[in-house]
Amino acid sequence: MNAPISDTLALRAAFTTSVHEGYISNGTDDEDVKSGRIRALWQPSEKLSFLLTGEVKKSNDYGVGGVDDFIKQSDRSNPWVSSQTNTGNSMRQTTKRAYSNIDMDFGPFTSSLVFSINKVGSGGTSTGIPPGRTTTVTSINSHTVNEKSAEARFVSSEDFPFKWILGLVYYKASDEEHSKDDTGGYRDKSAEQGTRAVYGNVTYPVTDAFRVTGGLRYTDDKNSALAEMYPGRSGGIDHEIYDMPYNHPDYKVGMEYDLERRAVGPGYDYL
Repeated sequence: MNAPISDTLALRAAFTTSVHEGYISNGTDDEDVKSGRIRALWQPSEKLSFLLTGEVKKSNDYGVGGVDDFIKQSDRSNPWVSSQTNTGNSMRQTTKRAYSNIDMDFGPFTSSLVFSINKVGSGGTSTGIPPGRTTTVTSINSHTVNEKSAEARFVSSEDFPFKWILGLVYYKASDEEHSKDDTGGYRDKSAEQGTRAVYGNVTYPVTDAFRVTGGLRYTDDKNSALAEMYPGRSGGIDHEIYDMPYNHPDYKVGMEYDLERRAVGPGYDYL
């Protein structure tokens, strides 16, 4: 649905849903998804525009399932059978996302500011016989992901003497995962990721057919994770620690040369 509110403001909304039962004998490969999006565009002038979008998605299903291996030719008569039981509750997941674009034309150059926030939360209880086990196990799971990002881009106009682009990037994410079962087993995992970068690129026309290009980017990454696992009933606690920072400048140098120039289009532009 599109709705023009005024000469400078417009709204757009969308909604979708998909529901069906599982194809696999244990109920998996089903779907119960509902999602919606609303978007607002405000353009107070020809050179300035604001675009804001919000999205929500909710699912409540078992998800993707697997079937047993085909051992003999007759197994093809019923390919939807899985010996793995799945009698617990379905997995619930909610995704919320908001992002915006702010574009401005300054004449000699244009700027674009992009912001984004994303959150995914899922959890559920399942009861079944996991692979490698012979008894029924009930487990409780939860998973949360949070992301934030921002980018600023500045690009030369079409009639600028040479082409250039300058940008700044920021990204941060966290990932939390927890699970436990009735045997005493558990898994706790947390991870963080962050990126900060600045980049620039210039393409200069030496002649109409020959151009040189130079670019530089500096990136500062931080990645870390911590996990603690206990299988339950037997075995010891296992720890995993990961910490990998990265920062490094990267460069680009190039040349472009047109071997042939020919007129195209009504305005006699050239390739």
